[in-house]
Amino acid sequence: MPPTTAPRLRQSSSASVANAAAQTVRHLGLIFILRCGSPRAMIYSYAAPEPQGFKDKPVRPDAAFYDRQLGEFLLMYDDVRKTESPTGALLEFCQSTYEAAATLGKWDRGALER
Repeated sequence: MPPTTAPRLRQSSSASVANAAAQTVRHLGLIFILRCGSPRAMIYSYAAPEPQGFKDKPVRPDAAFYDRQLGEFLLMYDDVRKTESPTGALLEFCQSTYEAAATLGKWDRGALER
């Protein structure tokens, strides 16, 4: 049965409560899509809110790039398919965009990666 109330935050100070609340609204989206108007399928990644420097952070694999118009990192599906290890290429993209968002956004990686 799902919980009927939200979990309680430890209230040691107003700053820690504000920080905990802020952590709940930060996220990294990783999505596979065939965008309307685009002839090519792609995987895209974005951080919200986008941390300063995110768009300039190098990510992997080499075929991945930041699209300034969309505000997202993109990796074309055809580029993934052409690699020696498509699974490895996709995992590299996911890991490197997560690391960029988490590091630049000063996320509590210790809590997130346990």
